[in-house]
Amino acid sequence: MGAMYGYLCGMHPSIFRRQCRQALLDAGIAATEADALWTWLIAERLAMSRIQWELLDDLSADTMSGLQKDVDRMVNHEPLAHVLGYVDFDGLQLHVGPEALIPRPETVFLVDQVVDKLPQGGRVLDVGTGTGCIALAVKSRRSDAQVTGLDLSPEALQCAERNGSSLSLDVQWVQGDLSKDPPKGQWDMIVSNPPYIPMQERDNLDASVREFEPAMALHSPASDDIYFFRRLIQWAETLLSPGAWLLMEGHHVLAATVVNLLIEQGWSEVQLCKDDCGKPRMILAKRP
Repeated sequence: MGAMYGYLCGMHPSIFRRQCRQALLDAGIAATEADALWTWLIAERLAMSRIQWELLDDLSADTMSGLQKDVDRMVNHEPLAHVLGYVDFDGLQLHVGPEALIPRPETVFLVDQVVDKLPQGGRVLDVGTGTGCIALAVKSRRSDAQVTGLDLSPEALQCAERNGSSLSLDVQWVQGDLSKDPPKGQWDMIVSNPPYIPMQERDNLDASVREFEPAMALHSPASDDIYFFRRLIQWAETLLSPGAWLLMEGHHVLAATVVNLLIEQGWSEVQLCKDDCGKPRMILAKRP
């Protein structure tokens, strides 16, 4: 630490940034991603834009040392959200860690749909809640909603509970297993971002995802790529009243298969919607 501190003393910020960028490039991180990571890092750590950084003439060795530690972790492909310890989702700051999937901005589509379609005072079940991002975002925008977040992982539920407590949002958290019988009760809507990436795609995932996010939150069983969607549909047939909505996020290649399954089973108003990147992944359907 002392050697690093001395090395950084007197270094011009522009030189420090170039060295950090080169370290990310040498780790195999694409230039556009390296630049985006740097922009995000200094915005969160220093409340500073890249333009503001370029105008700096000097920066304390303490500050550069802290940034250097962050960059070293990213060089090892650790997600920046883990480095920071939080991520912003639909205006909420959520704690994140290796116990649950990092919320992605495209999942806000599901939140929008729940907020729009849930009846006043309605009950919504978020299956595979992870960090609690969907459940908490819904509750923050629909205080009248009765929201339950369900997950198999005790560690993920602890993360969700921590987020709910820090945000002072009243959501019920329960442990449950999608491969088993559904919980008792009735809901007006079910929403889920289940594991859907086929196991055969695991080696193609970015190292930051493959090595740092829980496999159980990422992958469908090798024997059935849409297993969790089949189970969600089965649960919904028990837990939802006729005409209630089932909303799911899925794999852009496999989502059409899920849509066809819903149509075959008589579900109505079945829709396949595109995410913010133009990929058809969001599945909406009404229980028959």
